[in-house]
Amino acid sequence: IQEIPQISKTITEQIFKRNYNVSFKIGIGINRGKALLGNMGSSRKTAYVAVGEVVNVASRIEGEAKHYPNAILISDSVAADLKGRIECVSLGQKKLKGVTHPIELFKIEPQNGNSNEY
Repeated sequence: IQEIPQISKTITEQIFKRNYNVSFKIGIGINRGKALLGNMGSSRKTAYVAVGEVVNVASRIEGEAKHYPNAILISDSVAADLKGRIECVSLGQKKLKGVTHPIELFKIEPQNGNSNEY
């Protein structure tokens, strides 16, 4: 999580350095849990993939990030792991598409009030 803001900053700097004249917004959704990982496919085409509810929930959290530009959103389980190390603000219980139960989402707060530093 600590490297994500630097990656975002680097991408933004490269976009402006090349004078593409576009705005850049990124939303990140993070969840944790057990997933099935491995090479899947056929003899003609394979891909290394992660499959499982935890992956689907992470994708849905990332989808919620569009409502919070340049935000890092995390699930309640990730927030519990980060408690006391990173400041997080609860966004309340959210019903995510395809998920049977509401999940409390949190937004990681930028350090020093700067929306580009986490």
